This record gives sequence, C-alpha cells and structure tokens, in this order.
Amino acid sequence: MKSAPAPTLMERHAMDSSFFLDLWKENDGTFPKHIFVGIWEALGAGIAGGHVVAPNSVRDELRDTNDPRLKEWVTNHAHMFIPFDEAQLASVTEIVQEFPGYAKEARNLADPQVVALARVRGLAVLTSEKRADFLGKNPKMPNVCEAFDVEWHDIRSYCTTEGIQLVQATTGGA
Repeated sequence: MKSAPAPTLMERHAMDSSFFLDLWKENDGTFPKHIFVGIWEALGAGIAGGHVVAPNSVRDELRDTNDPRLKEWVTNHAHMFIPFDEAQLASVTEIVQEFPGYAKEARNLADPQVVALARVRGLAVLTSEKRADFLGKNPKMPNVCEAFDVEWHDIRSYCTTEGIQLVQATTGGA
C-alpha cells in the first residue's frame, strides 16, 4: 500500500461526511448553507487553505448522491481528500479491536477512517454525530474519538473554536 503524503503544518481538522452534509443540505440539513452562510464560508476557506481534510472514503460517501452540484463540488475539491495509508490502517485496526461492532457495514467504513486520519496526523475530528449514551454495538464518532484521545467538534463547537460568528444578514429594509 502506498503511503499518503505527509501532513502539512496547516492541517487542523479531519472532516466526516455528516458534518459536511449538515451544512450542504438546503432543506433538511441542520445548518443549511443558504441560511448559515458564515459557517459555510469559513469551512470553504478552511478547505481551500488546507486546514480541513478528509479521507478518500468521505469523498466516496459524498459522491454517492443524486445531487450533481455536490458531485461537482467534490470533484473541484479533490485536493482535500487524503489517500488511505499504512499508518491509518494500523490505527483503524486498533479502533476496530477496541470497538468490534464499529463500522461493520460498508456504508460506515469512513467513520473509523476519519478518526484514524485524525489520530495519525494529530488533527481534530469534525462530525455531526452525537455521543452515544450506551456504547454497545454502535458507538458514535465522539465516543471513539474520546476513547483514543482525539479532539472532536460538532458544528457549534467548531464555530466557537474557529471564532465564527453567526450574524444575520441585513435585508435592506428599514
């Protein structure tokens, strides 16, 4: 397996598809981009500046859509997606050994890869998943991050950490 390029000093966050989709979706996302423009602009700047990266498996999840605009966006931002390497494989192996039921389904394989990427590169995870109260067979990304001492942020804590303020746009009316 070919190793991925070394992390840059600018990388700070490994993004999960749930985080991105909650900003992208116009009608059913938690923070739709047409309303929460400031968050979207800050995330876009973070991606453009190399601060926000994601494993290729997140790219694959985002491409698995009927939204041609999203497919185009993913293609135009290919630089943010990191190939899976041996260090990440070793980390995923440790994660799955600790949580045997984690990501057994093919559609959830990106989750341990996001945590592994963050772990091996010293990044914080960006996710919209909520912590599970009972770990059992289905821990959530925050639980896994905490078990492996990986910092994580949901959209609100990302905004706080990055100093993103939500300001209402003026409509021009008096």
